Amino acid sequence: MENGRKQCCIDVVIEACCYGPAPSCKLAACDLSTTGYLLQTLEWRSCCLPPHGPHWPAESGIGCLFDGNAGACGYVQWRTENFGVMSDDSDAGEPGRQDPIAGHSSWSSGCRHSCERPFIEPLKGMSVNTVSLWRGTVPEEDFPVLHEDCTTEIVIVGGGVTGISLALNLAEQGHMVILLEAHDIGFGSTGNSTGNLYETVSRGVYRIVDTWGKDVARTVITARRQAMEQIEHRVRTFDIECGFRRCKLYRYATTENARASVENEYEGSLDAGLSVHLVEALPPPLPQPSGAAMVLDGQAQFHPQAYVRTLARRAADLGCRIFKNSQVLEVDTDRRVVQTAGGKVAAREIVLATHSPKGFHAVQAEMIVNREYGLAARIPRDSFPPGIFWETGTERLSVRNADVGDESFFVCVGEEHKTGQEDAHVSIERLESAAQARFGMGEAAFRWSAQNYSPADGLPYIGRDASGCFIATGFETDGLVYGTMAASIISDQITGRDNPFAAIVRASRFSPVKGARGLAEETASTLKSLVKDYVTERESIPLGQLPTGTGAIVEAGNELLAAYRNPDGTVIAVSPVCTHMKCKVHWNDVEGSWDCPCHGSRFAPDGTVIEGPATEALQQKSLAET
Repeated sequence: MENGRKQCCIDVVIEACCYGPAPSCKLAACDLSTTGYLLQTLEWRSCCLPPHGPHWPAESGIGCLFDGNAGACGYVQWRTENFGVMSDDSDAGEPGRQDPIAGHSSWSSGCRHSCERPFIEPLKGMSVNTVSLWRGTVPEEDFPVLHEDCTTEIVIVGGGVTGISLALNLAEQGHMVILLEAHDIGFGSTGNSTGNLYETVSRGVYRIVDTWGKDVARTVITARRQAMEQIEHRVRTFDIECGFRRCKLYRYATTENARASVENEYEGSLDAGLSVHLVEALPPPLPQPSGAAMVLDGQAQFHPQAYVRTLARRAADLGCRIFKNSQVLEVDTDRRVVQTAGGKVAAREIVLATHSPKGFHAVQAEMIVNREYGLAARIPRDSFPPGIFWETGTERLSVRNADVGDESFFVCVGEEHKTGQEDAHVSIERLESAAQARFGMGEAAFRWSAQNYSPADGLPYIGRDASGCFIATGFETDGLVYGTMAASIISDQITGRDNPFAAIVRASRFSPVKGARGLAEETASTLKSLVKDYVTERESIPLGQLPTGTGAIVEAGNELLAAYRNPDGTVIAVSPVCTHMKCKVHWNDVEGSWDCPCHGSRFAPDGTVIEGPATEALQQKSLAET
């Protein structure tokens, strides 16, 4: 203490880069001899804390620092020292200068009062690190990028559970296969799922009974059961370390008004041939249900990223050529050629295993596109019971525990909304609040989201469609099992074998009566977005008011642009018109992306396609020209 002023300084040294698209953490630095504050590209987070959790001792500690400029995290270690000067009512001092030390980036920061922890002003508008628990705890598989033109029997686009399972099925039968993944294996819905495996469907098998009848519902349940058995067989055969376990599934209501949905699902489950029963209480520490809870025995859980990664390596060992970071830019169905930035693949058969097929397909007009959010927080081992827990009421939540190595996590998924039509920050904050209120969840170590596609008539679309390609889509939130099932169906169709489930889920079906409600909802959703963006005045701001680290529709000259301001102040501007069906994109401030509310295409700030059905990037705009 000197003249009523506290003395403290925090020295942060990067130990190792964590997870994110950047190859290294490009962290700003401050001169250690100066009491500085955190430069704008950095933000203190708890997303990657080691097993002991987010402690803030006075002398030292370990945490996670997020680099908004690089989009990556790094484990960091700090220590406090008595030099530098900070007033009692100040949060930070003056910026220091860059001063890399011994190959690491270091900085000093003021801290509050007794140096209990470093104080860092949250970066307003900065996107959240959205690496999931599954992707964040398994290293990337080392596959090359496509840099050649080649020919094969079958080309598969998409490296999730559908594409990888299909590649392995075909490779085991001796077929020549090439698989193209835009990012890393499991990057999309597979690596951002719940890791739950179940015979039923999450939105209720009673809907299939009501729409299609008991026989179809029983057939769907049988196909899903066989897909689960195939997953378990491969786990055992290949000795995959993915935490596979059998468990119970609980479905229960939290409010009196929600009881009817559980009762309907119980009756529908019996009609579909599921062995369900009712219980009056849930295992502690779960809150007790409103009314009886439905239980389905013999379901399963696993680490989806560890599973699909091992399957990919097995397929490669059998001759399948897998290329990652090889985004498909064009699918020429007439010439049977798939084009990437680095090369092209000619094949007899094209399989679009990308959840929503690339390009223009009739089924896209029949599906509702949603995003849902996930959280994982560290918990003591065995403090939460095994099982799948689905609750419906004020919130619709899916919770479970997961043991990953020596650590255990509480996982909570929910807050579903139509893509591009809600504030993502508000949604994930609501989910965190619900998880804390309902289950006492602590600080989230991982936050993520995933996209799902709901079919108009309640069944997925699997098989060859009018384009001549094979597609697999409309899985809703049940894709780990449906994707495995789709791989079996498509491999049978390619090799000329009958599959008893293929006719029910054929991609070319059109069910205007059975799918009337879903078609009406999707049409209304698309029209609402078009009217909002083209007929009424689209909300926009002057370019000069665009905050650092965020995106918005801005006024630039006489044109409206989709603009993002980098942490260094530079602006990236692109056309706000989606290249798929000309709807207008909306900014997702959690994941730092432009999302299309019509058919779910998503783009990076520079317009690059993150996920389809769009294949063409948003048109870049020069601000000097507008």
